[in-house]
Amino acid sequence: MIYQNPNFSLDTQLYLLERIGEQVEVEPQVFDLLIYLIENRNRVVARDELLDQLWKGRVVSESALTARLKAARKAVGDTGSTQNIIQTIHGRGYRFIADIAELSKSRPASEIGENLASQQTLPLPDKPSIAVLPFQNLSDDPKQDYFSGGITEDIITALSRFHDLFVIARNSTLVYSGKAVNVRDVGRELGVQYVLEGSVQKAGNQVRVSAQLIDATTDHHLWADRYDRELKDIFAVQDEITETIVSTIVGRVEEATLERARRKTTDNLASYDHVLRADEKIYYFTREETVRSRQTFFKAMELDPQYARAYSGVAMTYISDWGFMWGESPADDLQQAFEYAQKAVALDDADNRSHAVLAIAYVFRHEYAQARVHQQKSIALNPNDADILAHMGYLLPLLGEHEEAVESGERAIRLNPYYPRWYLSFLGGAYYAAHRYADAIAAFEGIQSSFPDDLAWLAASYAQLGQHDKARALMSDYISSGGTKPWWSNVPESEAEVERDPTGFLRYLIYMYPFKDQADLDHHIDGLRKAGLPD
Repeated sequence: MIYQNPNFSLDTQLYLLERIGEQVEVEPQVFDLLIYLIENRNRVVARDELLDQLWKGRVVSESALTARLKAARKAVGDTGSTQNIIQTIHGRGYRFIADIAELSKSRPASEIGENLASQQTLPLPDKPSIAVLPFQNLSDDPKQDYFSGGITEDIITALSRFHDLFVIARNSTLVYSGKAVNVRDVGRELGVQYVLEGSVQKAGNQVRVSAQLIDATTDHHLWADRYDRELKDIFAVQDEITETIVSTIVGRVEEATLERARRKTTDNLASYDHVLRADEKIYYFTREETVRSRQTFFKAMELDPQYARAYSGVAMTYISDWGFMWGESPADDLQQAFEYAQKAVALDDADNRSHAVLAIAYVFRHEYAQARVHQQKSIALNPNDADILAHMGYLLPLLGEHEEAVESGERAIRLNPYYPRWYLSFLGGAYYAAHRYADAIAAFEGIQSSFPDDLAWLAASYAQLGQHDKARALMSDYISSGGTKPWWSNVPESEAEVERDPTGFLRYLIYMYPFKDQADLDHHIDGLRKAGLPD
């Protein structure tokens, strides 16, 4: 496994750490510390857990761990005062909080699903295709990486709205960050014809943005330009870059689509800045980062009460509260999510992510017709949004749309070849719903568990194929691990409920998988029972 950050890369197989293209010498124990924090980045790792992991039960002083943490921070360009990468949670432990992409050598995207290409070099799509590489931060302050990253993401989002384009997701271009790249190699690895490179230099109220568009099949530079503007004009610069790219590689573009790509949901740069910061943390799926993201989205709202992305971001944090049962009242959390998502759509009916969040809220309210309307509109507005397509692998089976769920999940992986692990969680669920159990097994076994139920669905998939010994062994592991019980710790339970559902999984299933059709719920329960879930 290779873990890639804009400032460093870490190869777990070769025990190799590089920063800005240079190898960094680190002690094996420091390397192990980094790997463990990265692999467990979705939660806080306690000091005692790290001590046990690194010293395997040997008694050592806490100063030994402090020294290893200091060395680990130094190796990746962090410090104890800035804590931009490894954060100390006082009284609890440590968390790896920086952006990271996973590049797996053992199971590439091409091996998942029947409809994905099997060769190492991905074929070119049947429409103009482009990858936008991370814009380099040339400012003196490395903390401005989020700003250059935000510009990259906004250009990707604008290009994604054009149905005549195939646009690679940002997560898959992140692996090239900070590296000298050969655009021909990028084109072959991502399966695209065009590559956009650029840089951002921010100083006071001034900003310089440079960009160049290259044909990766010929290495021919099609266009390049530099923009020296006031910071308040950054949105206009993004529009100019987007329109130039589209006119260069697509040709005639429908004016309605072009106008939609030009649209910005805020002119308030400070509000935009807060949303960028909140978006960085929203998919960490931890209670602490969810609360922080919500607070930052609220600040964006205060600065611009008409900014739809801030409202949809808040809605998503309440969806997380509802799903993980972090709040005192899940019903109130769902209502909050619904109301903020409605407000987001009312403010900007052309924002695809607002429609997607509203669709999720409608499903959890069992209002399936409305959920389908907003799900379809989300995809129509942006057919290249890989994260939303991946979410459809979870959402569409609840609506009874099994094959469409599979198609969405597979397209998400093609758009984002270096996808995060949760893509396979949702795609595996879509395969199971479509009765494609072998594909479900391939998906679930291609990841370390992202969600508590992955192991249970893997067991159910084996059971449906008649491999009962394997299924029961996996289900036993799932039950031994506690299953979803921690999620239900604040729900009163009668003795009868505990006896009937000792793992808590059936209540969790009905809660988190509100299927429109009873047959789909029965199909999922059937697989779990065959795998050995207690009656």
